[in-house]
Amino acid sequence: MSIIENEGMSTWRTRVHIYELDSLGHVNNANYYPYLQQATEEAWPKAAGWRLKRLSMEYAIPALHGTELAIHSWVEETGDAGMLTLGYAIERCADQQILLRARLAWESAGYEKMVLSPTDDLPQGYQLKPARLAKEWPGGRQFRWRHHVRGYETGRNGEVSACQVLRWTEEARAQAALEIGWSYQRMQEADFVSVVTRHEFEFTRMPRAGEEVEVVSRIYEMRKVRGTWRHDVFCNGELAAAAFVGGGFLNSAGQPHPPPAALFNRLLGRSP
Repeated sequence: MSIIENEGMSTWRTRVHIYELDSLGHVNNANYYPYLQQATEEAWPKAAGWRLKRLSMEYAIPALHGTELAIHSWVEETGDAGMLTLGYAIERCADQQILLRARLAWESAGYEKMVLSPTDDLPQGYQLKPARLAKEWPGGRQFRWRHHVRGYETGRNGEVSACQVLRWTEEARAQAALEIGWSYQRMQEADFVSVVTRHEFEFTRMPRAGEEVEVVSRIYEMRKVRGTWRHDVFCNGELAAAAFVGGGFLNSAGQPHPPPAALFNRLLGRSP
């Protein structure tokens, strides 16, 4: 099937499995990417050979165990050098509630550049809005987390998927909190929860088994009840991916809540 033959919106359905959940009983943020990847290959079989270059995902409502999902995908833009941008929306089948909006830019082959008309029949609320520009906080403390890529982390092409890179940044953020003395348990005791609301990734290349990965992380922006992390993922000393991860700060009741001052100061490299 060519891109032209499948220019409209396509839909692939699945159900949330228990092994896709995190400690809160929600689908882990990194596990949404496999849904999008599978939906892409269902709509465009040649997508198995495409390479992901950019990823934007915004999380609206968590998906729970057993929930039936409809993953919609459509062409948003084509460009030079085989670049193809697709839009996505993940919808809860029971009530048509949008859980996630996304945009992935693929480096593809096998089609010619086309001029596409704007999609005029896309349901309202499906498209992802541009990311809000974060204001950089100068002089933030840098954290470093190193990892050797395992064979079981790679796929059929010998490279890791974007799913693994997202997991590495999650682990780097968790290790940074531990380094300054703020474990998950201590955050619970302080009635503080940080939830990821948006991922913005740009990939240069995907690491392979045996290569060393270093994630350099720092707080890029900090506001009263939200913040943004900057992660630079290096592979064998070369930049492999750059990411901005936005999140919100809540209390255990789910209400917006500023982070504890001690945590805030340690993340920014200030004295307690």
